[in-house]
Amino acid sequence: GKVSMNWRSLDEAFAVKENGVVHADLTLFGKLAEAVLQQKEVSFQYRKLGATTSGKRRLQPYHVGEIGGGWYVIGHDLEREGLRTFALQRIVGLNVLKTTFERPQDFKIGEHLGGSIGVWNNQDMDTNAFDVKLHTSGWVARVVQERLWHPSQKTKPLDDLGENVEVRMRLANLSEITQLVLSWGSNAKVVEPSALVAAVSEELALAAAQY
Repeated sequence: GKVSMNWRSLDEAFAVKENGVVHADLTLFGKLAEAVLQQKEVSFQYRKLGATTSGKRRLQPYHVGEIGGGWYVIGHDLEREGLRTFALQRIVGLNVLKTTFERPQDFKIGEHLGGSIGVWNNQDMDTNAFDVKLHTSGWVARVVQERLWHPSQKTKPLDDLGENVEVRMRLANLSEITQLVLSWGSNAKVVEPSALVAAVSEELALAAAQY
């Protein structure tokens, strides 16, 4: 059947709000999207986080899109001979080249991002997976039972009231889960793996030292 609606009424009843959203350069996004669809190589200057200078990159772009409030392009870096992820806001001087390429038939964006809870997936799930176990309490214990950060996520109440909940995930990258755990403060404790325990402990110590 048909449905009619008043857009003004929809604006009053429904909204989406995200924190820390990166504003996309529509011209840049359009060029990258066209390069993905036409399977054309691109070159650009890129400055990584923490780097003092930028470097030239040449990429076969496989996918471009919005992930967690940021815009990214994922593809095969020709000089580094591997899949790499680039934030659009740090790309300067994009050139769409005439050179074409064949995107691998086995590349699937869902599988590529499957090793993390966000966009940074730089390890192989088959050989470098981490079994993450967290103990949460208070408001975090309630939130983790309502939200899904990763397909492998499983939760188990540790008491009858559900005020203490165990969370398990299988990840290949610990960078983003480290930041998530830190954002939960005293309501989350890492049980395993030891690498995640060390990462959270180190960051907490460095943060405390500033106060």
